[in-house]
Amino acid sequence: MASDANKNNLIKIENVCYDYGYRNVIENISFQINSGDFLAVLGPNGSGKTTLIKIILGLLKPKKGQIRMWGKPVQDFKNWQKIGYVPQKATHFDPFFPASVKEVVAMGCLSRRKFFSYDKLKESQSIDRALEHVGMKDFKSDRIGRLSGGQQQRVFIARAIVNMPEILFLDEPTTGVDTEMHDQFYDMLGTLNQRENMTIVLVTHEVGIINKHVKQVACLNKSLVYHGTHTEFCKSDEFRKMLEGGHHLVSHRH
Repeated sequence: MASDANKNNLIKIENVCYDYGYRNVIENISFQINSGDFLAVLGPNGSGKTTLIKIILGLLKPKKGQIRMWGKPVQDFKNWQKIGYVPQKATHFDPFFPASVKEVVAMGCLSRRKFFSYDKLKESQSIDRALEHVGMKDFKSDRIGRLSGGQQQRVFIARAIVNMPEILFLDEPTTGVDTEMHDQFYDMLGTLNQRENMTIVLVTHEVGIINKHVKQVACLNKSLVYHGTHTEFCKSDEFRKMLEGGHHLVSHRH
């Protein structure tokens, strides 16, 4: 019988390495992502954060090591509807693209149709619920290209969560989001994590996102230099070095 700890483990990264032929990007990384985590994956540009996420999602194959998803090797994993993903630069959108907010979110339902019979009413309800979660329900008839960058990002998150996945990956999600909206944006993610028990993995180079919602931190610089709780990270040598380095995005918010 599996232990409770094993049941709670969603993703296990085991000794993962990757290179682009001419340079190593990821070196021997191992850690776990558990149910209910709000994990910030931190590191400077070029530290391997996006590459690691693409490996976890099966978009890249590691040179060494293995990813396990719900106990299965990633190459054997089939239940991708359990995962939501908002990639980098999702908001770089053609302003003349002829799609409404509702139509964009409906694109996230396509994967579910592979596993369940199509129910137009339930799908419409799922779209409304997802838009309500991100505060965009009143905009569902608007053209996606006419929204602000922050509003577009919320719509893409709605598309990623329309099937209510168990885990949501976001890669540099505040790109294009006004600075004054950052707290509101993270409060929204915190609500998904706490009320919907959705595991959040947030990839960023912004140390300033270490705030009241983040529970765990994985700090990368090709290798894994820290993995643990947010509280312990704020006491760690790694965080102290960032402060001493004068990182302009470091914040003391808790």
